[in-house]
Order: sequence, then structure tokens, then C-alpha cells
Amino acid sequence: MTNVSQEVLSGRHDGTRIDHVPPGEVGQLRRGMPIAPCGPMTVRQEGTELERKRTRPPRARARVWRETTVLAIIATLLTIVALMVLRPLAASLVLAAWGAKLARPLADRLSRALGGRRGIAAGLLTLALVVFFIVPTVVVVVGAVPAARSLVAQLQHAHDSRYALESLVTEDGTPTPTRDLDYFVSLGKDFGATAAKVLGIVGSLSLSVIVGLVTLLATFFAFVAEGERAAAWFEANAPVGPAIYRRLAAAFHQAGRGVLVGFGLTALAQGALATVLYLVLGIPRAGLLGVLSTVAALIPLTGPIFVWAPVAAGLAIHGDTGKALTLALFGYFVVGVVDHVLRPVLSRRANLGLSTPAVLVSLLGGVYAFGPWGIVFGPLAIRVAVEALELAREHSAFGRRPPRMDRLAEGAA
Repeated sequence: MTNVSQEVLSGRHDGTRIDHVPPGEVGQLRRGMPIAPCGPMTVRQEGTELERKRTRPPRARARVWRETTVLAIIATLLTIVALMVLRPLAASLVLAAWGAKLARPLADRLSRALGGRRGIAAGLLTLALVVFFIVPTVVVVVGAVPAARSLVAQLQHAHDSRYALESLVTEDGTPTPTRDLDYFVSLGKDFGATAAKVLGIVGSLSLSVIVGLVTLLATFFAFVAEGERAAAWFEANAPVGPAIYRRLAAAFHQAGRGVLVGFGLTALAQGALATVLYLVLGIPRAGLLGVLSTVAALIPLTGPIFVWAPVAAGLAIHGDTGKALTLALFGYFVVGVVDHVLRPVLSRRANLGLSTPAVLVSLLGGVYAFGPWGIVFGPLAIRVAVEALELAREHSAFGRRPPRMDRLAEGAA
């Protein structure tokens, strides 16, 4: 038994790999003549998928094309139906995915400390999410709802803008009472009573809110526990290649870090400082004004000035010039400076990848298109769309090739 020479192995047999051929049959192979089987020493046909498709008869190729096309249509339609089913829960799913991605380093350390019990680590993090985020949020919202109703009722009876501004610093038409130690003790008792009623109020919430919260917690737990496996499944079954999928997934998570960390933590810090300022100055509905200041802090360039400036004007109209001046000074030099100091620090770790005007447009447009959840979906849609356009240009999807860096340098010169 002799090995076929290198000339024959690199010969012109399409889709054929030669292992061992007897010397007498090498000439037949060179002349294109068929080789008879010789036991274990045979010529094995291992053509690639493309070569096999080329050798199929036209009818077989047409049948395969029809089957592939029908399968693609069915998969597309079923995916659209699945997205329609998940549409009401989109906000919960997106927030859970973002939160699980941010919590993954902590989950890894906690899992190692627990001896590799990933499920227990995910359960502990989910419990921490409930205790430190869900419950405080519900308490704040429940406490702000009555104050919001009272303020809306007063504004509806306002006959001019002067009275409307004054209504911001008065409660039920009465001047702001003096805030002393007894007031803060009473405020603590009221907060405790409100927290004790949370479970009862949760039972009266709408079905959509309850389903959204349950979906958020369940999906967060699943992503923390099995996030890597889910990511691998999506990458393997995505209609695009792994490189493109990873770029889009990275843009998705970058938007999450930018919204939750870059904007979220800055807004919470500004809202907390503004709330303390409202309480110290004895302004009624301080909790509601604090919530509004937190939401306004999400807007770049302006922030909580949309809230504390009208309140300061109302104090001045009401005759509390000292409080109005204090609120304006602290609001501008303390609450406002937080945005310029804390946001750049957080942006180093959680950059949204968009310019400030683009972020502003995405927030305003998202709120207009999706309501309150537009704060999440607006920046997400713009960030992923920018990444998709860059990928399309890099792959000449629209017939345009990416610009060459040397030509750009020549144009700049």
C-alpha cells in the first residue's frame, strides 16, 4: 500500500479527497476514469454543501428553494406573532435584561461564595431588587398620588398663572405651615403608616401593573441564573451572523447602562437633594415635587429646573422672598451642579453612545411615542438604529462601501 503523491492529492477531482489509492489506479484517476472500490481503500466523496447543491438536478434545487422560502416566511410570521404577544411586557423584559447584565459581576462573585449555586445567588439578588427598589418605589408613588390629586384640583380652579404658581406652595388654598421638629416626627409616622399599607394597596393595583412586576422579577431571576445560556441561544438562532449579533447586543446593553446608570443614578441624586430642599423649606407636597424633580432630571441640559423654578416663583408671589431666593440658589448651585459633576463620572462607565442633542430628542420623542416608558424605549431605539446603520454601511447593505481612512484624511487636509 503506497500513499498517493502530492500531485494527485492536490489534483483536479472536485469534492473528492484521496486517502490511499493503489499505484496501478493513479493513472486512471489522472485520466478521469472511475476507480473500482477496493475494500477499505476507497475514494470518499465529501463535497461541501455548496458543491452538493450544484450537483442537484434543477427540480431538486427548486424544491429546496421553495421549502427554504416557506420555512423563512413561517418563521418570520411566528416571530411577529411572538413579538405581539410580548409587546405588553416589553418594558419589563427590557429592564430585566438590562438589570441582569449590570448585576452579572455581583452574581458571579456571590455564586462563587456560595459554592457555585447560581440559582441561590439569583434568588438573593432578586430579593434585594424587591427590598431596595420595588418596595421604595411603590411607597413613593403611593404617597405622591394623593398630593398629585390635590395639586391638580387646585390648578383646575386657578383663574390665572399667578394663582397657579402660588398653588404650588400652598395646600388646599392655605399658606404653608411652619415646619418644626413635631412636623418631621409626624412625617416619619405618616411614612411608616404608608409603608404598612403597601401590601394592601398592591392588591388593588391594576392587573397590568401586577403582571408587569411579576414579569420583571421572574425575567430578572432567569437572566441572572441562565443569562449566558439564553445569550448563546439567541446568538445561535439569530437571522444574522455572530459578529453582527454581538454588535447589536452590545449596543442594546450599552443603551441600558447609559439609561440606568448614566441617567438614572444622576436623576436619583438630583431628585433626592431637591426633595430634602423642599422639606427643609417647608414646601407642601415635597414628596410629589421630589418625584417630579427626579423625572425632570432625566432631561439633559435643563434637569430639575423645570420644577424648582416655578416653585421658587410661587414662593416669591406668596411673599416668602427669603425661601424663594434660597431655593433658587441651592437649586442652581447644588442640585444643578450635580448634573455637571456626577454625570461625567458615571458616563465613563456607562456612556450611552449618543450626543447630548440626540439623547434629548430620543427622550422627548420616546415619551411622545410610547408614553412614560419612552424614557426607556426612546434612547434604546435610537442607539440600536445607529448601530444597525453603521453595520449596514460596513457590509455595503445599501450599495455604499465604508469610507477609507486615508481618503478621509486627505479630505480633511
